[in-house]
Amino acid sequence: MSEGDDDRRSQLLQLKLGAYIDAALSSDAGVVAGSPQANGDLHQRGFPQGAIRHDSVVAYLLVDDPHERSLGPVLLWAARAGIRRAVVFLDDGEIAGRLARQCRDFTLDISVWMVSDDTAEVVEPAPYPPAPTPPTGAELDCATTFSDHGLDVSIEWGVPRGELLGLEVGRVVAEPTPHVETGVGDFDREISNMMRAGQTPEAAVASVVEMLHQYRQADAPPHPMRDLVVERWIRSLVIAEPSLIGCGELAPADLTLERVDLRSNLPAAAIGSDSDGVGVLVVCTAGLDVDLIPLTLDTLGMWRHRGSHIDRLLIVGDPRSFIEPQRLVAEWASTEIEFVEFQAPNRN
Repeated sequence: MSEGDDDRRSQLLQLKLGAYIDAALSSDAGVVAGSPQANGDLHQRGFPQGAIRHDSVVAYLLVDDPHERSLGPVLLWAARAGIRRAVVFLDDGEIAGRLARQCRDFTLDISVWMVSDDTAEVVEPAPYPPAPTPPTGAELDCATTFSDHGLDVSIEWGVPRGELLGLEVGRVVAEPTPHVETGVGDFDREISNMMRAGQTPEAAVASVVEMLHQYRQADAPPHPMRDLVVERWIRSLVIAEPSLIGCGELAPADLTLERVDLRSNLPAAAIGSDSDGVGVLVVCTAGLDVDLIPLTLDTLGMWRHRGSHIDRLLIVGDPRSFIEPQRLVAEWASTEIEFVEFQAPNRN
């Protein structure tokens, strides 16, 4: 996209945002007492995800092409700007409900509005995703193929996976009958199944593990197999030795988002207890994740909703993962967040 196209897009988004602000201010819900009563009272600002108009107190933000992780950039901007109230507009009802639910986790006065034509309405929070169906006995029996070859068995969203230092080597597939499929990611599993047709599951797993061992090591040279899903590598280390972060027992846990590929920048969660027996949720991260805080708090809320008694929340990651604006966003969290620095194993 050329610079001229960028300028035209920015102007169009500002016009849309102005119309949405007018619609919100004239709606039955209003916005808040003391909000600007005219768009002319607001400063206009560019925003990579859309457009912003604001004064020293309140900001109106249009999120263009919203997705499940759109709240993080909004909060990072608000933290840098020192805003005390944020009003977020978007046009996707399913995403709006998720973001509205996440907003409840912050003390910042923030609301999500759904816009359609010339109307704007406050969005009600969506419910948490339902708990998955646990694996069957037959599926768990299949998963012993992984543990028999020295792999960690991670069960997330009801699917048993075999992992080598956090990297998926295979998983148990339920249909048509429970069976093991090997490979790193969906595409690799499909190729592996064709290449290893006729092999026993045990032989297929052994072959993949042997190949990956040379790459998935802290002292190995740079390689995609070494550097994929480092956050899950960190999680595997703290689950194996919880005392590294002051915990007593940990197990893999679902996030409110399910990972769909190995290149997505998505943290990895574990649940258990600390060294004093207090319930704890641990979220491991690597690299810069601008939506880390909202997703972490949303996951905490989901586990509490499922009935888990969690009193501590730890975010564990490489020191470079914790930029100052993230710490400012964490100060708005309704639950205290403890940041635990942990050297990424592929950076030794």
